[in-house]
Amino acid sequence: MPANAPDPLRRAWLLVGGLLVSYVLWQSLVPQPFTEGIGGDKFQHLGTYALLGWWFGCMADGAGVGRRLVPALVLVAMGTAIEGMQSFMPPREPSSLDALANAVGVALGNAIAAVPGLGGLAILRRLLGASKRC
Repeated sequence: MPANAPDPLRRAWLLVGGLLVSYVLWQSLVPQPFTEGIGGDKFQHLGTYALLGWWFGCMADGAGVGRRLVPALVLVAMGTAIEGMQSFMPPREPSSLDALANAVGVALGNAIAAVPGLGGLAILRRLLGASKRC
């Protein structure tokens, strides 16, 4: 594959990431979300945003901290903005603790993605035997 050719795995990873973000937006803004689950919604916030942080942190695929920072900040801003929007969507209520759980989740997910060998794109490439080009 030429050096400037688009990476199909990276594109697919980004597409699925966009679908994940869309699902989180929908679940965060519908009047009646799915059931709370075990441990209350703080663990849901932490886990969901850890997944998003890991997913988009994997897009850096071995690059430095700077390439991980922008998506992380966007995700934290998204989580905070969603909490604010919930004040206009009864019966939803905004919560600063939810925003904090979102931010901690993003940081946790990014930290996991930064560990060599734990990035999703790297794992997928190993499984498929694809090149490491990003």
